[in-house]
Amino acid sequence: MILVDSNTWLDYFNGNHNRATQALHQLLGKEPVYISDLGLTEVLLALTHKPHLSTIRYLLSAVPVVTIGGLEWALRTSDMRTRLKVNIATSVDPIIRSMLATYCIEQNICLLSADPFFNEFLPLGLTLVSPILTTP
Repeated sequence: MILVDSNTWLDYFNGNHNRATQALHQLLGKEPVYISDLGLTEVLLALTHKPHLSTIRYLLSAVPVVTIGGLEWALRTSDMRTRLKVNIATSVDPIIRSMLATYCIEQNICLLSADPFFNEFLPLGLTLVSPILTTP
């Protein structure tokens, strides 16, 4: 199971080519990939004005969604950040990314992301997907 962060999905649907979107493209149809409930919300809200929104919504409806919101994961994320001994800004984006990292660590799930924010979670057991990319 591989959980894909919202930035990777956004880059993918916006046609941005980078290591994470290439990896996602390679994984689709071959490996199970997931999106979080909060990530799905971020992606849909960010793509509201895209001309192909209905197609994107249809495609994402086939991607399994994991729940990282709610009291349980809020408490677990708080504990995880305490273990890192790092202060976190109270803006929504780092909090959601912290919840995503916590979920992946505690559920032993790999995360596909190019965001360097997640590197601070590596010592706590986060596994980032870094597949070998082939050239077409």
